[in-house]
Order: sequence, then C-alpha cells, then structure tokens
Amino acid sequence: MQKLLNYIILPAFFAAIMGSCITARDINYMQPAGGGISAYVDSLSFSDYKLKRGDYLYIKVYSIDENLTEILNGAAVVGDVTQSLRVGESPVADLFVYLIDRQGNIDFPLTGKIRLTGKTLREANREIEKKLANVLSEFSIDIQIVKKYFSVIGQDKSGRFPITKEKMTIFEALAMTGDLGNYSDRSKIQLIREIDGKTLIKTFDIRSVDIINSEFYYVEPNDILYVPTMRNEFFGISNLTGLISFVLTTYSFGFWVYKLAKPTQ
Repeated sequence: MQKLLNYIILPAFFAAIMGSCITARDINYMQPAGGGISAYVDSLSFSDYKLKRGDYLYIKVYSIDENLTEILNGAAVVGDVTQSLRVGESPVADLFVYLIDRQGNIDFPLTGKIRLTGKTLREANREIEKKLANVLSEFSIDIQIVKKYFSVIGQDKSGRFPITKEKMTIFEALAMTGDLGNYSDRSKIQLIREIDGKTLIKTFDIRSVDIINSEFYYVEPNDILYVPTMRNEFFGISNLTGLISFVLTTYSFGFWVYKLAKPTQ
C-alpha cells in the first residue's frame, strides 16, 4: 500500500498539480505568437465606426435662423452640459439625443425619418445636411455618438463601462475594468458583436502581440466581452509558494490517513 502511495498515486497527483500552476505565459500580454499563442497575420487599420440600430446620436444644428435652430436643438445647451451630453452622462441626455430605431432611422424635426444605419458619422452628417437643405439656407451640424458602452462578463470583473473616446483599444477597455484576474483564460476571450445586422461570436487570444493587427484591437459600442475561467482555478495555485504549501499539506494529510488506515501489528 505504501509503495502504491509513494510511487504511483502521489507522483501522479503532484504531476497534475504542477500542470495546473499558472505561469507568466498564461497571463502576460504582448507575447510573440507560437507555442499555443495565436498569430493574427492580417494587418487591419482602424476603420470608421458604422452606425447601427440602437445607437444614440447627439445632433446640434448651428444657424443664423434662431427660431428654427431652437426647434431643431430643443433648447440652448452650452458649456459642460454639452460635454456631458456627448458622453451620455447627463440625466437629461434623452431629451437631446436621437435613437436609431429598428428600421435604421432617426426621426428628426422638420425632416422626418432619416435612414442612418450602415453610415459613418461623416456620411450621416452629409445625409442630415442634405435633408435640412430644404429648410435652412446657411447652417452647420455637430453630430456625435453618445451613450456608448461595452460590457464585460467574467470571473473577476463584470459590468457595463462607457467608451469615452473614438478609438478605444482592448487594453484600454480592460484597464477600465481593473484588468483580468490570474484565473481568467486570456487565450479564449469571446467577443459578441453585431455586424451588418447579425450578432457574431468570435474567439481571440489577447496574449498575442499580433492582437494589434486584428479586428479585436478596437472596442466598438455595444461589444460584449466574455472572459472564461481557467481550469487551474480548481486547485487555486498561482505561484511557487502556494504550490509548495499545497504539496506539503497534501502529502502530510495523505501520510496521516495512511497511518490511520494501516493495521496495527
């Protein structure tokens, strides 16, 4: 019985424990591809975001016609209130923004429905200007996406977070959440994103330095990041000190059980 314990069961158990340790390779970012770390060879440059159903737009019209300007803008919004509207933090923001509905339109004063899905902000600006040209002669438009958020679901950090800039990288997004925990599986992060009206789920390895060349590098409004948990969490070992302590405790307990079970002479 003792030989079985010493030469088969304990070595096999310790081997399983060693294989469950979390290493720097499991959690470090910007690592070269290879050896289990994915490569993203297609170099992708940042492309302008295309508007989708459910997006909120802040649209302000500037014109010398004060009466029509007040109708189109709803009220005078100046100073820090304007800034709060743009990032979607004002409690009255809903009064000044336009929702792109399920049909892909906004309902704008004096012009009616304007279809904006699939357009960049620049293209949306031109589309609204074309509609307003029938009402105003000299004017300009300021248009921004507001109330932009991404979501994270995972072991350590789950929540909904604001996108505060036009180009937010995946690393900036995770920094806002407080980074990933030691037991988060960085090799199998899943991105849920709507593309051309379809919801797609894609898996990527954030440890790879090549992530900067991939479609996963920039976070888009309404993205959902699901971060699974490593199987290593079962043992709860993340460093050498924890491993040694666990092994010694397990061996001592096993030896004590063996002594109790050993028949007395």
